[in-house]
Amino acid sequence: MRANLLTWFLTAVILGIICLPVLAVPLTITQSVEIALQENEEIKAVEEKQRQAKYGVMESVGNFLPSVSLSTAYSRAEGGREFNFPIATRADLTTGEILYESSVRMSFMEEESHDTKLEVVQPIFQGGALWSQLGLARTQRRAAGFELQAKRSEIALRVKEAYCGVLEAENLLEAMDEAVDLSREHLRVAQSLYEAGMVGRAETLRGDVLLSSTLQDSLRAVNGLIMARRAFNSLLNHDQDREVFLTEVEETRPLDLTLDECVQVAFESNPALRGFQTQLTMAEKSVSLARSSFLPKVNLVLDYGWYEDKYRFDPDDDYWMLMGLASWEIFSGTRNLARYKQSKAGYRQAEHELRAFRDGIKLQVSQAFLDLQEATSRLDMAMRALASAEENYRVNEASYREGMATQVDKIDAQMTLTEARVNYASTRYEIYKAQARLESLMGMMPF
Repeated sequence: MRANLLTWFLTAVILGIICLPVLAVPLTITQSVEIALQENEEIKAVEEKQRQAKYGVMESVGNFLPSVSLSTAYSRAEGGREFNFPIATRADLTTGEILYESSVRMSFMEEESHDTKLEVVQPIFQGGALWSQLGLARTQRRAAGFELQAKRSEIALRVKEAYCGVLEAENLLEAMDEAVDLSREHLRVAQSLYEAGMVGRAETLRGDVLLSSTLQDSLRAVNGLIMARRAFNSLLNHDQDREVFLTEVEETRPLDLTLDECVQVAFESNPALRGFQTQLTMAEKSVSLARSSFLPKVNLVLDYGWYEDKYRFDPDDDYWMLMGLASWEIFSGTRNLARYKQSKAGYRQAEHELRAFRDGIKLQVSQAFLDLQEATSRLDMAMRALASAEENYRVNEASYREGMATQVDKIDAQMTLTEARVNYASTRYEIYKAQARLESLMGMMPF
């Protein structure tokens, strides 16, 4: 009975392992993007950077609020100089002579003392520095948001390209496997014809060389598929050796936009470009912050505490003091001026970088737009070339079997067929990848 149960258990495990790839639900390209946007480590890192920027705003707001500190100091001393202070108790008014005199002895240092106080400092005016810091922190938070959008858009694009790369590698491997099968069949026919005395030994040798060549191409296709799947799993934060099952991509919907319209949309919506624009605002805030060092600063300070010779908090020994403190640094050894000049140079640098980035975006949009047009126009030609290559191979294969075509003709037909299959598959996925690149540049990727 136990042996039967063990047999059934082992059978179930083996069937589960065998059927696991069949039962696995293939991922769609939309599902792949959604998983990557949630699990990708690069996105998580930028999300933490955005949280840092949010706390930076909180810190800048806190600079406007009063600061409260509690401090205490205790001292004990011995030695030091002592002073006698005479005290006249009775004097002759006629002669001015002091008839009785006493003195008080006082030490220069107290033997024990403690000073405990609570201090409240309220900034009143800091030369505009607090407002500049707050504006800079808010701009940094906005820049971090655009950076996160740009990273999510980048990862979405890379997932789509990797997804198509896996499908393209699978199609390439399929084409190479078919080429290997055709090469084996060609070698078999050549050997049969050689044994029948219809062809020479050179025919079988050429067939053997063709088979070796296609086997090498098939091995390269296997390696390419392995790396394509690893790259795809890495983007989704999956184990790189995890099996990949993907559905075929749907036909893309053409964009009814001209090149100029695509460029304009990219200028308005591209998250990386908007991040660069925010960098310019940050540089402007930095100039205001540096300018504040030339202005005076005013604080309101309230102290309340106890000063006694023993550690006790006697109401008779407490004190309070309210002060208004103003300071103005007249000369700082050119430090403030140099800081201001640096911020101005940084602002001009940001202007130049923004213009250069806009030109780069325009160039990339133009390239992606033209790539999409080219790939779309090539697809129809690739379909016709594939149909022609299939028919050409069929005719040459039949003619070769009847001895009406040379081996060279058949090999050329086979190579043309394999090339046509690979070209058709790559063209189909190039259309999708080109449109994905264009949509990413236009800010149309999911954020």
